[in-house]
Amino acid sequence: MNSEVLHSSPEIKPINLDFLRSVKDQNFIYDQSPFWWKIDYSHDPREYISYEKFQSQLVEIKTNDNESFFLYPNPKVPITTIELDVFDQKLNFMVTARPFHPKERNSQPSDYFLNTFKTPNKLKEAFLKDDESTRPYLRKVPHEHFFPHIRGLITSKRENTFFWYSIHNDTLFKKAIEESLEKKNMSYLGIFDEGYGGSTRNYPLVEEEINEHPDLFNTKKFLSLSNSFFIQKKVSAEEFVEYHQNQKNLSLIYPVKIPEISLDLPLYIANHSIDSDEITKPLVYGIYLPGIMTVKDERIAKSISQSISKDLGLQVDIFLSIPKKGRPEQKRISLDEL
Repeated sequence: MNSEVLHSSPEIKPINLDFLRSVKDQNFIYDQSPFWWKIDYSHDPREYISYEKFQSQLVEIKTNDNESFFLYPNPKVPITTIELDVFDQKLNFMVTARPFHPKERNSQPSDYFLNTFKTPNKLKEAFLKDDESTRPYLRKVPHEHFFPHIRGLITSKRENTFFWYSIHNDTLFKKAIEESLEKKNMSYLGIFDEGYGGSTRNYPLVEEEINEHPDLFNTKKFLSLSNSFFIQKKVSAEEFVEYHQNQKNLSLIYPVKIPEISLDLPLYIANHSIDSDEITKPLVYGIYLPGIMTVKDERIAKSISQSISKDLGLQVDIFLSIPKKGRPEQKRISLDEL
């Protein structure tokens, strides 16, 4: 693997918004809010490393068919970045690989390898060996996410969180990325498409945890949505901040951490009130699961409002729904009132 040395840095310049809108309009990426990966996500340990270090730790596997591929044998999920020239733009991409390691909890169909061949050298030997004990397993090529790959196009990095869009297959954009990789002798990197879930998102671990706090959230009933909800355009944080004052029906899904919950809360934010599509100050509707679970504790609501306002650098109100007999008490809490 003789590739050009690339110097990567965790500091990422936000993407040009006109270019971002262009690739969305051409269906090169999903027209929604970006996904995010947090470096210190405890439920699936990750670490940021330089591209050079990532590259040096890949293990080349040559099969009996004289083919080869690379695996990443360390226990933590690596996060690194590369910059490529694509469509006359210098773009940042997030690169990773699922650890091919005995502690990997999503290792199927390769449990046999991971439990039997626990070092890179043993792993190489397993692929080169051809007998009745290993042959059935060697033909089960690991899932593509075990191979080093571009996970997505980075829009920004905020604190320790990368925001990124997965890239559609069979597009001119993907082809241009592949050509740029080839010029740098980096064709061993695949380009991963979140086809199975790229347009939807679920947060089962978040839902499980906040269901343990019925005193803070309305865990039994999700928000009833107006028709305006269904025509909202989901955007990145940078787009929302830039355009929220003059474009109707913008919405944003964005992670915020509060002390009471161990995981980031995926907030659903829009630039209009709960019952109108007229532009107002940004408003947190609630927690996006993908149904929207509202907040009923005023102290927690204020904490969320303060956190998201600080992150985005603009005032963000929050919708509070307090259960009452008959109809719940619903109100908008503004930082002006804090």
